Amino acid sequence: MKIENLSIDDIKRGYIFNDDLNCYSCIKCTKTYEVGEIYKIGNRFFEASKAIELHMELEHSDYLEQLLNSDSKYNTLTENQKQLFQLFISDLPDKEIAKQVGVSTSTIRHQKFIFREKQNRLSSI
Repeated sequence: MKIENLSIDDIKRGYIFNDDLNCYSCIKCTKTYEVGEIYKIGNRFFEASKAIELHMELEHSDYLEQLLNSDSKYNTLTENQKQLFQLFISDLPDKEIAKQVGVSTSTIRHQKFIFREKQNRLSSI
């Protein structure tokens, strides 16, 4: 699975949904959870959609941190962009992000736009 083919939402979640196979797949370890199956995690049982979320939480809680700090040739983000990306995925309001970084909310909105443009360029390759 090539990271350049993934959407920002896929990267943020750490998993994708494969329509053809009707399953969720972890981006990091490729473990799959098939829709319609029940999975035991700890002492409880979960459907595939919840099982993949718990898998990410329990097995790969530092997934995005590792991805942002990797030395991959595909990671062309500056340190400032990495910081902003981490704030964006935390779902803080633009106003709060702007306050933390010390810029205007319009600058934050513009940077989100730049990230979306970058995603669209990579998706079209």
